[in-house]
Amino acid sequence: MKNLFLLLSFYFLTSAVQAQAPWATAALDKSAEKYKKLLTLSEEKGRLPRSAEADNSIRWTRENHIDWTEGFFPGTLWLLYEMTGDETFKTGAENMQALYKSHKDNTTTHDVGFIFDSSYGRGFEITENPEYQKVVMDASKALASRFDPKVGAIRSWSWGGWKFPVIIDNMLNLELLMRATQISGDSSYWNMAITHANTTMKNHFRKDFSCYHVVDYFPEDGSIRIKKTHQGYANESAWSRGQSWALYGYTMMYRYTKDKRYLDFAENLAKYNFKKWPKDLVPVWDYDSPKSLVHIKDASAAAVFCSGLFDLYQQTGKSKYLKKAVAQLKSLSSEEYFVEEGTYGNFLIHQCAGNIPKEDEVEVGLNYGDYYYAEALKRYLTINQNP
Repeated sequence: MKNLFLLLSFYFLTSAVQAQAPWATAALDKSAEKYKKLLTLSEEKGRLPRSAEADNSIRWTRENHIDWTEGFFPGTLWLLYEMTGDETFKTGAENMQALYKSHKDNTTTHDVGFIFDSSYGRGFEITENPEYQKVVMDASKALASRFDPKVGAIRSWSWGGWKFPVIIDNMLNLELLMRATQISGDSSYWNMAITHANTTMKNHFRKDFSCYHVVDYFPEDGSIRIKKTHQGYANESAWSRGQSWALYGYTMMYRYTKDKRYLDFAENLAKYNFKKWPKDLVPVWDYDSPKSLVHIKDASAAAVFCSGLFDLYQQTGKSKYLKKAVAQLKSLSSEEYFVEEGTYGNFLIHQCAGNIPKEDEVEVGLNYGDYYYAEALKRYLTINQNP
């Protein structure tokens, strides 16, 4: 019955959009074709693709090692299954996410939120499989173990010379906790997520609504030790993907809570970022990048923002957000950013930027860039189906 519903949804979805946006239908068809090839290669390898260079060399996640990106490939397969009804993607998602299922109990990183919400969480949303529900709850417990009531936040990293680091990326992990409360009825997860969002809102942002990448706290009393960057250009610069995490995160928090503070904040974040975008709506990796690195863009930052912006439109009904998100998605779907056949290992978009200061994954295809691109595409198709 669930499969019939998905097939009917896909039929009406594609029928509605074909007349209005053939470019989006074409992007979906190309994405499905590419990911079937990448899935075949991944299944042969028995590993998860993380990034790809123009020459098709693929960086794979390490065996028996937790990787913050490992949930995004199966997550994209779930999205493609939702959009096409093709069982190949469902089976592939199930097989690929099973490779790291044991990581659900890992308490050493906040990334269990990224990993398991994008894959098992989305899979549960689609299939209502009780096994996936249990994995989501186990991962939520692991994530919740990193919450400190004195700081009022979830600790991000457990390495380096930090005391209690919280990164803006962590806003995306909160959805796993919101989902856990919906599943279990246990409001403690929900309350942790709200407390973390409020602490981040208070301490991570400047007056102009740009944000710091990292805020390090003293765990003894929750006071701030230092504010700095880790993947951006400078401590006081605006790392573009960080700005995207923020917009997406606070829009998501409003969707769950309907707390207008989060909506107002998300709208202010959108306003700030609109001023920083170039004509093609794909930002440079850091808004304050030095001239020597200003040519490096980050399509993954655009994809995250675009998906969040479609969500913001759905929460507000304001056409300005829809127009901007559609234009951004069109840009990402253009020849400039969508992967040409036979390059970048059949990833979807390129010119993504991983960690520029460390010269790691520069101008590549990234699995999280693909995930948020596919999610943005799905949100657009859904909006066109139900305007």
